[in-house]
Amino acid sequence: MRGPFASGGNRAVYRSHFYELVEDEHEPLVWLVRSPRPYDGASEVRAEVDALVRCFKPRHRAYGIVVDMRDAPPRNDPGFEAAMRQLRFAVGRAFERVVVLVATASGEMQVTRLHREGHFVYHVTRDPEEAHGLATGRASRPESGFHGPAPQARDRPKTA
Repeated sequence: MRGPFASGGNRAVYRSHFYELVEDEHEPLVWLVRSPRPYDGASEVRAEVDALVRCFKPRHRAYGIVVDMRDAPPRNDPGFEAAMRQLRFAVGRAFERVVVLVATASGEMQVTRLHREGHFVYHVTRDPEEAHGLATGRASRPESGFHGPAPQARDRPKTA
């Protein structure tokens, strides 16, 4: 899988055939990296999403996340998109800044279309360095990606 792993200082929080969730040990940043392996069906998608969502912690509310979809197999059927809705909402609620890293212009268009329903602010980019900067808050590009209404307090997880 691609991602920020060569630089060190990263801790794998979750690994499966489909995703790797990596937390940076030096800055408030998480990478969620999708593998090229396709799902066999909706039940597999739901199980994977449930496992990932359990990894999101209250401290992540102050973190940024890069969702690296560059290696994801292309798929846009309605059943699959509906099954992935839970993950999109969970990421939007769990993280302060969300950046989706894609490989193609068509990937940018698909992500933008899907996130319009989410009521969260997302950035979409094809540049890994820009994704890192946007997710850490060091870069700003208000015209990028989709910017929906800000999450309401009721949409955010409660902190201890």
